[in-house]
Amino acid sequence: MEIDEGFETGDLSGLPWVNGSPYGWQVSSTSAHGGTWSMRNGNVNLTSTTATISVTAEVPYDTQVCFWWRGSSESGWDYFRFYLDGAQQLSVSGTYSAWTQSCTPVSAGSRLLRF
Repeated sequence: MEIDEGFETGDLSGLPWVNGSPYGWQVSSTSAHGGTWSMRNGNVNLTSTTATISVTAEVPYDTQVCFWWRGSSESGWDYFRFYLDGAQQLSVSGTYSAWTQSCTPVSAGSRLLRF
């Protein structure tokens, strides 16, 4: 079984996403790795601000979670981070104009993914 969230519905209705950001995580057709849609965060122009979105997923067996990302932030100050069950798995800062795939091993069970 594969859980695939491609945002091709044009909204966040595919999985039970929890948008923890007043800055508007949203589905956008401006730029996508594959298909038409991708998820993006609005411009966060405030100091000491965090914009998060998360989803809890039931993982039926040991596998990996993979996603494609790219972005631009103030190098050394602003970060794109990915957490699995509260443990940081990825932290990048600066400009990454090419789409990059990140994969993290995940064991079976209820897992919290937070970006």
